[in-house]
Amino acid sequence: MMPSGFGKNTFRSVKQKCADGFRALDPKLKILAGAAIVWGLLIWATSGTVVTVPQLATAVTSVLPIERAQFLAFWERSWWLFVKGWHATEFGLLYAVMHTVIRRFKVRFNPAFGLALTWAFLDEYHQTFVKFRGGQLSDVVIDAIGITVACLLIHWRKDGKKIPPLRVIALIGLAITLIGAIALNPFGKFPTPVQ
Repeated sequence: MMPSGFGKNTFRSVKQKCADGFRALDPKLKILAGAAIVWGLLIWATSGTVVTVPQLATAVTSVLPIERAQFLAFWERSWWLFVKGWHATEFGLLYAVMHTVIRRFKVRFNPAFGLALTWAFLDEYHQTFVKFRGGQLSDVVIDAIGITVACLLIHWRKDGKKIPPLRVIALIGLAITLIGAIALNPFGKFPTPVQ
């Protein structure tokens, strides 16, 4: 039984209001909304691929003047900074674009943080279905660090004031430290479906 006042006409009314609202949107906002959707889909698509260390070494040594053994030694020590740092960055950017779009609607509560974090969780779960990949709760935490950094930077700039450089350096330093600690001590491996 439907609650009183809710029925097909109410659904049509809501649907019509949404359609009218989208048509009335500023073209720049439509572009930003499209960018948020495309960026989220790019994250999803790239997490469905696998680049092995030998493949990466071949690609890097073909364009940079570095020996394969030197690159492999470098990668063994610092892989987490690039791989997990990118995790944090891509979800920080997703949050920033989502926040910018949603903020334009002048809502009291901006759900961009929750939406970006939900996308991070779904993306990690999606990786459990990709051959040679897997999802980990620790990667969701790393994504959350990137989202939090972006959230703080946006919040600090809210009044249009310049953010003190030392504050930015301290925040990024803390984020890198946390990302390194989590990347080198992963936890919460998601169960992998039978492939």
